[in-house]
Amino acid sequence: RELQLLRELSHDNIARLRFTYTTDDSAAQLESVYLATEFAGYDLRVFLDEESSKNKQIFTLVHFKRMLSELLRALKYLNSAKVIHRDLKPDNLAIDSQYKLTLLDFGIARVIDDKMTNGPGNGCYRAIETTAFGQTNVSHRLAYNEKADIWSIGAIL
Repeated sequence: RELQLLRELSHDNIARLRFTYTTDDSAAQLESVYLATEFAGYDLRVFLDEESSKNKQIFTLVHFKRMLSELLRALKYLNSAKVIHRDLKPDNLAIDSQYKLTLLDFGIARVIDDKMTNGPGNGCYRAIETTAFGQTNVSHRLAYNEKADIWSIGAIL
């Protein structure tokens, strides 16, 4: 599923798939297929941990606004493609030396359609283990939609 999404998605703030490879003799073993994306910078969580230990301001307001804008543009694009990321957190965001933000890891992303999000009782269901940034509805197997990603952005901020 992640491979298919990365092949189809094209946005400046979403990691681009470069190639795939397998360590097995048969590429039919899907568990052994590895995805290689462009280098997008460093894991935002690691960056924040390292920079916060230096007791200095990590981001200027200009940097912060730019990164938030880039993340929101990426989510707007995903929404137009009917994709829910479902695992937004600092570990799944990369930051480069110019403070450009790139969205990573589409391993649990889902493509949604209208019948999944309209009406009572409809929606995507899946327990997500990263509850610190995941929306409560996602964590507790309740129906959710693309708004779960917006909630996660609020938790990241």
